[in-house]
Amino acid sequence: MRDSITNRRIGIVGGGNAGLICALILQQAFPQYQITVIKSDEIGTIGVGEGSTEHWRSFINYVGIEPSELIVAALATHKKGIFFEGWSDTCPDYFHATAGLPEGAPFVMGFNVAYAKMLSEGLLLTDHTGQGGIRENKVPAINPHQSVNQFHFDTNELNDLLTTKARSRGVVFVEGIVLDVNVTDGWIKSVRVMGEEKNRVADFWIDASGFNRVLMSHLSDTKWNSFSEYLLTDSAIAFRTESDPNGEIRPYTRARALENGWAWEIPTQTARGNGYVYSSQFCSERQAVKEMENLLGLEIPSYR
Repeated sequence: MRDSITNRRIGIVGGGNAGLICALILQQAFPQYQITVIKSDEIGTIGVGEGSTEHWRSFINYVGIEPSELIVAALATHKKGIFFEGWSDTCPDYFHATAGLPEGAPFVMGFNVAYAKMLSEGLLLTDHTGQGGIRENKVPAINPHQSVNQFHFDTNELNDLLTTKARSRGVVFVEGIVLDVNVTDGWIKSVRVMGEEKNRVADFWIDASGFNRVLMSHLSDTKWNSFSEYLLTDSAIAFRTESDPNGEIRPYTRARALENGWAWEIPTQTARGNGYVYSSQFCSERQAVKEMENLLGLEIPSYR
């Protein structure tokens, strides 16, 4: 590490959304640091619709991205909840609202009077809260973005937006595949990028290369910890379909239980991101594709 704490160099390997989010947060927190993202256009993003959690609103607020800008640039839509369909043989389908508590309901240390009353009367909470209209594809007419802390967006368009933001704020982008990683005494010192004569040096490295583990795979004290004993759904396919022909966009994510796992449907402004998370112990990839084709009533020409 160099002596001057105001002149650090941070290297990020991976130009997907995870790497770009990391770069923007670090640039906001440490504007005096030199932040470099090493990426390759040969390695694309997954390219299906994505849905955020509540932390996304905190992120865009922190780095100064307006919700309206996100919606325009990333073809984003509101995510007001998640609809769990067919997950139980004895209970009704469950709608998990993400946009807040019933209007005017007192809330003290995790105890909500209105919720407690409905539970005592055997009422399904999500049928009687202020978010009931969401299931009918409705959103608030006044300040519609204000109450939203989660979104659906097009992965590729979001990547373009985050890249543009990062470049405009001084983040350096290096195009190329990492060919080698120089590790000394357990620390990553530099990387060799295809097409460059000199190694890229940084004081701190972040591996945002996903399952490729470009940096992590060179560290001897790291290993893959499998949770297959607990997580039976270990495989997935992802693909896009056209938007609703009626022009409606659901303001929520669909999560449908299937024979060997569960399927998601994420609506953006121009398409729907779909996927099937399944167990390879009970289902092959071809069977998973066939099951989704039967569910949606269409042929899936390509998927990832």
